[in-house]
Amino acid sequence: EHLERWPNSATTAHASIYLGNLLEYRREWQAAVEAFRSVPAEHAQFAASVAGAERAYRNWIASTAADDPARPATLRAAAEHFEKVSLGPESAWPRTWTPPLRAAALAAARFRLQQSPPDFDRASRILDVARRANPPADEAWLASATAEQAVALAGLNRFDEAEQLLTQAAGDDPLRLLERLERLEALADQSQDDQRRAQLAKLTLAGLQTLQKAGKLPAEAQSRVQRLTAQAQADGLDR
Repeated sequence: EHLERWPNSATTAHASIYLGNLLEYRREWQAAVEAFRSVPAEHAQFAASVAGAERAYRNWIASTAADDPARPATLRAAAEHFEKVSLGPESAWPRTWTPPLRAAALAAARFRLQQSPPDFDRASRILDVARRANPPADEAWLASATAEQAVALAGLNRFDEAEQLLTQAAGDDPLRLLERLERLEALADQSQDDQRRAQLAKLTLAGLQTLQKAGKLPAEAQSRVQRLTAQAQADGLDR
C-alpha cells in the first residue's frame, strides 16, 4: 500500500526492502526480485537491495527443475540484471567500485556460470575487472570472487591460473568453496577428454587442500568432502 500511495516518498526504498523480505519469507521469489530491484542505486538501501535480489534470484532458480523451460531465461535475466547494475547507467565499468557494485559483479558471474552451457569467458572477464579495480576489495569478497574465477578459468582450460587462484581462496566461506569444487567435479564428469578430466581432478584436490584452511564445515557436509575427494583421486589415478 505504501508503494502505491507514495511511490516517490523518501521511505519508498525502505518499504521495498521490507516487502522484498516479506515475499522471501513467503517464498514468492519472482515478486521478491521485483521488490528488491525497485530500489534506486543512489539510495542508502541499495546494498541491501542487491543482496536481496541475489538471494531471491538464487532461491527462485533453485526452486525450478533442471529441465524447466523457464529456467534458462531466468538465469539469463539474473545475469544480465546484475551485470547492468555493476556497469551502471553509463554501460561502462565504473571508475570507483563500491561494495554493492562488486556484489552485483560477483552475482552476475555466478549466474553466468550456472547457464547451460556456462559462459566461462564472460564470467571470467567480469571478475577480472572487479578484482583488479579500485579501491581494493574487502578480503571476504575477494576470496569469493577468486574462487569463482578459478571455476571460470578451469572451464576455459586455463588450469595453472585456476590452481593459483584456488590457493588464494582460503578466506572464502567453506560451504561456498565446497560448492565450487563440486562444480569442478561436474565439469570433469561432463568431459570426454581424459587429459582434461585429469587436470580437473588435480585442480579439485588442490581446492580441497585450500578448503581445509578455509574454516570448519558443518558435520553434514563432511560426507560431501569425502565423496568429492574419492572421486577426484579416482579421476586422477585413472588417467
